[in-house]
Amino acid sequence: MHKRRGEMIQAKIARGGPDDATHIRFEEAVLTMYYELRPFAIDHPQAGSDWEESGLDSLPQLCGRLEETQKGDFSGGVATYDTTVEVRHAEPSTLLEASEIMDEIAHKLGFAPSTDSKTPLYHLSHDDYDEPVKDTIPKPE
Repeated sequence: MHKRRGEMIQAKIARGGPDDATHIRFEEAVLTMYYELRPFAIDHPQAGSDWEESGLDSLPQLCGRLEETQKGDFSGGVATYDTTVEVRHAEPSTLLEASEIMDEIAHKLGFAPSTDSKTPLYHLSHDDYDEPVKDTIPKPE
């Protein structure tokens, strides 16, 4: 979802808004996050109330909904109807706001990555490195 949100923000800055493909990919990512997070959030004391207050449960109805329109023609004494069905998507601003709220809820639920993990800077041992290309750059210790 974070990657897709970044694409949405980039499109807003560069072009004033997203193209359809970017919009749809972000909507899919937001809905995926919604369905993954909801079972954990609704039973959590603090996150559950945040979930309720935010109105996130309206997302499935806003995203990818079908809208049918009919036009009638009554000329010539015969009634004919033309029906069109279109897919409507949630507004980009609604999706951005929902994604930010879900991020906050995910942090409250403990789904945020740990910042105190110890990842080694170098994954190879000292002997696995070739000699430096420049004499001024020392080999890692």
